[in-house]
Amino acid sequence: HSVEYYGVFVRDNSQINGLDDLWDKKIVALEGDASIDNFIKPMGLQANLSLVNSLPKAIEILSKGQYDVVLSPYSIGMETITELNINNVTVVGPPILPSLYRFAVKKGNSELLSILNDGIDNIKASGELEELRNKWHFHNRMEVSVIKVLRYTAIIVTPILIILLLLIIWSRSLRRKVNIKTKSLQETTLLLQDLNATKDKLFSIIAHDLKGPFSSILGLSSLLSQNIRSYDIAKSEEYLRSISLSAQNTLNLLENLLNWAQTQTGQMTYRPEIIKVNDAIRHAIGLARSSAIIKNISLIHVQSVDLDVCADQNMLSAILRNLITNAIKFTKPNGKVEISSAIKKDSIEISVSDNGVGMCKATQENLFKINTTNSSVGTDNEKGTGLGLIVCKEFVEIHGGSIWVETNVGQGCRFTFSIPRHNYSSGMSG
Repeated sequence: HSVEYYGVFVRDNSQINGLDDLWDKKIVALEGDASIDNFIKPMGLQANLSLVNSLPKAIEILSKGQYDVVLSPYSIGMETITELNINNVTVVGPPILPSLYRFAVKKGNSELLSILNDGIDNIKASGELEELRNKWHFHNRMEVSVIKVLRYTAIIVTPILIILLLLIIWSRSLRRKVNIKTKSLQETTLLLQDLNATKDKLFSIIAHDLKGPFSSILGLSSLLSQNIRSYDIAKSEEYLRSISLSAQNTLNLLENLLNWAQTQTGQMTYRPEIIKVNDAIRHAIGLARSSAIIKNISLIHVQSVDLDVCADQNMLSAILRNLITNAIKFTKPNGKVEISSAIKKDSIEISVSDNGVGMCKATQENLFKINTTNSSVGTDNEKGTGLGLIVCKEFVEIHGGSIWVETNVGQGCRFTFSIPRHNYSSGMSG
């Protein structure tokens, strides 16, 4: 006996690579062949089936392109291709329908059975059986189509690759979202730290810097009222001067606290209007004159041509008042403070200069910052918080301008701020 397989015979360059491609193809088989009942009909392929009476005929019409597929025992089909010298037909896909072939004789015919067995033994012993197998290509029957392997590999690998690609895209998207959230959280943390520092600074001002002047006023007033008859005029004037100075500083502090709180809560309304710069400077000098008289400090207005600027009158007044008051505070008695203005392109620059104590670089770097301690004592022991300069910066920036200082230790300070001359769009409203 021997095992034989069926093969799928097609023309070279056919798009048929195996059994999966036979559903709509024209198939040729031998009449009465075992493949009809054992394969073609069970697979539902009989609708496209044509039958011929010889295998050489089937191979020839396949070679000429009249049909797409021939199902035939592999070894017989290969032998037929060789005998007909056909070069454009080949076998594709794995082998199908393994069949066991046996020799049989009629029962009782022992002579014929003996002859057959002797013949099989002879061809085995002589090596002719192996030659026949090689000739009919039996040794190739277990080969598997490379194209088939690649196809099934692609079917398995492609979904895995798609899943991996989707995972990579999702991972990158998730990482990007995490980075955005992390950055937002860091910014929120910094903002909360600044707000916390601002709150601490505000409480410090209220608890210490605001309480101190009131205690001084109350103490001096009590001493003066109790000893009014025993004190001479010079001593009484000294007490009254200290009370007046403390009251003035306290009023300035309260105004700055109110202005700063309004800007932080968005309740400060920006109302720009055309303002004469010289009039605004003269008004600010008038408000600060009493403090200057106490220290015998000259307030000098270096008048320029009559300039105008588009600004909020209350904010501009607060800026000038704070800068002039600050200059008086750090100028020694008998000193001077100068206020000047000038046109610079499309903006107005106003400067407040003094010949006071000046400041070091470290102090300059911490100006205009609410979360740092800038409290300094003036030349006449005046207390301060640095809040006035912070209010100045906030109001100047509402106008779309900027503020800076030029100073050296012992050489006084020159504070300058600029405001666009015609600016109706900047600022805030509450």
